[in-house]
Amino acid sequence: MVDKSNGPSYVWISSSKRAFAAILAGLLVFIPITIIEIWGPWKLLGDVSLKKDAPQTFTSVASLAWAAKENIDVVLLVGGSTSRELTASDAHISRLLTQRCGHSIRFINAGTSSQNLLESWQLTDALASSQRKLVIVGFNHLRFEGGRKQVYESTRKMLLPFAVPDQLKNSLSEFYFSNIPSAFNPKGIAWIIKGINYINFGASPLSHTSFIEVNEDDPYHTGRNLYKEPPLPSRQKEVLVSHMIAERLPIYRTAHVEAVDLWKLFIRNYSSANSKVLFLGLPVSPEMRRLNDATSIEMRQDLIELQNAGALIADWRIDHFLSDADFYDQQHLLSSGRKKLDARFVDLVVKSTPGCSK
Repeated sequence: MVDKSNGPSYVWISSSKRAFAAILAGLLVFIPITIIEIWGPWKLLGDVSLKKDAPQTFTSVASLAWAAKENIDVVLLVGGSTSRELTASDAHISRLLTQRCGHSIRFINAGTSSQNLLESWQLTDALASSQRKLVIVGFNHLRFEGGRKQVYESTRKMLLPFAVPDQLKNSLSEFYFSNIPSAFNPKGIAWIIKGINYINFGASPLSHTSFIEVNEDDPYHTGRNLYKEPPLPSRQKEVLVSHMIAERLPIYRTAHVEAVDLWKLFIRNYSSANSKVLFLGLPVSPEMRRLNDATSIEMRQDLIELQNAGALIADWRIDHFLSDADFYDQQHLLSSGRKKLDARFVDLVVKSTPGCSK
């Protein structure tokens, strides 16, 4: 026979414990989410390392987090996949810049496929102004295809766990009165969960090195480089350029005036006596000369306006010492091209970075 004399008290105790457990579980979930949403997941990434298969959108944020933790001067390269393929490993460039400038400098190549103006702006804004010594915007005609409407639409599907920077938000709000996201909503926690498999918990990143190094004896092959030898035949490159002229040239001609206005705002926001913005025309294969010729008048005026707004300009689109074999396709460099441009790129950065001893 079951003794039920203490039944109600057992039920009450059990219910109390369940209630306490539920409250505790809620706090354990709510507090980390709140921390992530307030600090941003890049802060949490400062104490971990990433696996080699982490995508560039994830590794760029982690690199910013590591630099922030070290409170080190930063040279940041933003742009699309052509920028991503431009340079040797971050560790290699960082060492050369540190040697040349006389103090520690972290170089971060944050180029990602189809990176838009909003993403370039978010990555730049994530750096503390005291660390941001030089921002390099790798450009071709694609950097000037995003007018206000395109940038506004990109705020509705943000890939990075950052707020829309205030000055950009204010500029867009003059034309679009719908709500523009100013926080993660809750993109921060969603972003960190999405990339959880790329994180090595308990493993700290190595100082002044990059997790994407494959072979430090050959810094021109890194995990972020997606284009490998052999290069495409010249005839195939010509076909790709013909498609670009047919599809992209009308977009550039329609959007470039508004895009330049937004980039001028970017320059005014991030350029000062101690921090510069450099627009670097990215090298392209000889087959791309047809597109460059077609945009030459508009592009020349665009660059004059950017320079007048305070930007430094270096146009390497044609003026370089590369052969067709150094490009996988019409614009993405192979390791041979990165190696040829290495010293020239470092010289340009040294010349352009405030406080560099030269």
